[in-house]
Amino acid sequence: MKEKIREGISELRKIWEGIIAVIETILGFIFKIIGILIIIALLIYAVPKIIDFLRIKTWTLFLYSTETPDTDYLIQRIDGYKTQTECLEKGFNMSKNRGSYECGYDCRYRKEYGVEICDKVCSKWGCRD
Repeated sequence: MKEKIREGISELRKIWEGIIAVIETILGFIFKIIGILIIIALLIYAVPKIIDFLRIKTWTLFLYSTETPDTDYLIQRIDGYKTQTECLEKGFNMSKNRGSYECGYDCRYRKEYGVEICDKVCSKWGCRD
């Protein structure tokens, strides 16, 4: 009788070990999936911010056909000026006869607004952040 109980307990132990092994495998798979999803989320949200941080920030010259800067009358955009002074001098020279200009620092197009957003904007009337 004791022998049958021991065999029954041994059989139950094997069944439980099998169930635990299956549960460990399933949990391991779930944790791997969660890890992959976390990595994907980080890539989606962090990589653009890292790229933006590493992007070389320059001054951009915007030339307008009107006397006051108005994005509806933008006629030319020139990227890549290293200094504010260089950009402002070029803008002044190019708009002497007609139109106006602005120089923007670290400008990037924002789809949600439909315009260029710059960290700082300067013109012959001064600068604003």
